[in-house]
Amino acid sequence: MLYTDGLTEAGAPERIWDDEDLARVLHGAAGGSPQQVVDHAVREALGVQPAPRDDIAVVALRAQRG
Repeated sequence: MLYTDGLTEAGAPERIWDDEDLARVLHGAAGGSPQQVVDHAVREALGVQPAPRDDIAVVALRAQRG
């Protein structure tokens, strides 16, 4: 997964995710499709906010064994 700081700083200044916070959020989407992982992460980042204060870009890929 690739993401911009808009994801981890969506709740700033009250809440900024560190690596452990992001890992916890991603664990909550384990087993989902790449789109489900992205949707889950963005939903968690925004919470009840109507719109982000900053741009959020997230890309998730799933590797398949050859």
